[in-house]
Amino acid sequence: MSEDIYKTEQIAPDTYRIDEAGAVNCYLLVGKKKALLIDTGLGIGCLREEAEKLTNLPLEVVLTHAHCDHAGGIGWFDHYYVHKSDTAPVYKLLSSHLAASILLPKGIKLPQKPLRPKAVPIDSSFSFDLGERIIHVKNVPGHTKGSIVLLDSKEKQMFTGDDINESLWMQLPGCTTLRQWLTGGRTLLALAREYTPWCGHGPGKQSVEQMRATFELAEKLSEGKNAFFPHTVFYPGKESVPQIVFNEARRH
Repeated sequence: MSEDIYKTEQIAPDTYRIDEAGAVNCYLLVGKKKALLIDTGLGIGCLREEAEKLTNLPLEVVLTHAHCDHAGGIGWFDHYYVHKSDTAPVYKLLSSHLAASILLPKGIKLPQKPLRPKAVPIDSSFSFDLGERIIHVKNVPGHTKGSIVLLDSKEKQMFTGDDINESLWMQLPGCTTLRQWLTGGRTLLALAREYTPWCGHGPGKQSVEQMRATFELAEKLSEGKNAFFPHTVFYPGKESVPQIVFNEARRH
């Protein structure tokens, strides 16, 4: 079953993108002593089995943010790392089995996972030592307050989760305001001068041009006024690329 769900490609030395059912990207980084799995998808299949086809080293698991399409497979592992800000109750709901079930196409059911993993809170002082490969954590609040980018100093790759996607969702509970997002957006653009960016959806690899265009959209939106009767808006339009999906009450 997993062979029908997961497609894997090598994107750099000892670095793999694992596509789960065309819906979300997970990434596996292999060092000399350990491997790091970045995000766990919706949990449609057994991601652990897929990762273990690529390495027999001990696996550590980290979430770029606590949403169900990135945390759905944590039940295959006994613990996982997540930014401390994303351990708040709102994110527990947004990363739950129930939330993942709502996102699935009709007729597809999530398999039961064997473990109840422990969340290990981290912050921007944390790094993963994989053995001759250090992965640094940096908090970039926006899509969630605890969204992080993971920086691979050896291979010069960075993993941005959903925080500067081609379609940037800023309408959900737990998102920051657009003005607050701008600080992290600037950080990501600066890092993209040194690191190759990979995100949580689509083909994975991001262009600096797309990231800059997304930033400029958010910058323009943040200058407007909060709406008195807010609703969700696709800016600049529902078919536009890139776009920002936001709530008019949360510009600043």
